Amino acid sequence: MNKYPAERREAILRQMMPPQNKPVSALAKEHGISEQTLYTWRRNLQSQEVPVPGNGKNAVVWSSADKFGVVLETARMNEAELAEYCRSKGLFIEQVADWREACQQANAAPTERNRELREQGKRPQRNQTVEKGFAAQREGTGRGSSADHPQKKGPGDLGGARGRLIGTLDRHG
Repeated sequence: MNKYPAERREAILRQMMPPQNKPVSALAKEHGISEQTLYTWRRNLQSQEVPVPGNGKNAVVWSSADKFGVVLETARMNEAELAEYCRSKGLFIEQVADWREACQQANAAPTERNRELREQGKRPQRNQTVEKGFAAQREGTGRGSSADHPQKKGPGDLGGARGRLIGTLDRHG
């Protein structure tokens, strides 16, 4: 069993973490260390509750445990410290804020969550130009009007509606 120097081990573990996020397989080939050893190092680091997503995962697809670990690490940081932390991990401050919000809302009662959603008016915002187009179609004016524009696609070749089932005799005949 090989014993690796602590400095080398820490350097390789830093490469597993953001912002580099190098996959274990690439690190194994690059440094000549078995993948199993690298997985063991990563697992030991995770057992110390250090968020190490590894394997090239983007922060968007981190596990909830890793996200929670980031929230715990950043809980007492001021804005400058948080910005430095996010830069070192390859994160955005908004992501950490969203994760913190999700953690705070995790144990909220369902009625409490529903009330908050109603208060916020969580209705999707529509594009104004799309709304104008819908209004024009309802009134019969604009691009959607059949009086100004001919139909784009005609009926099927056999005279019926498009998309219907065509029998084998019609297909081969």
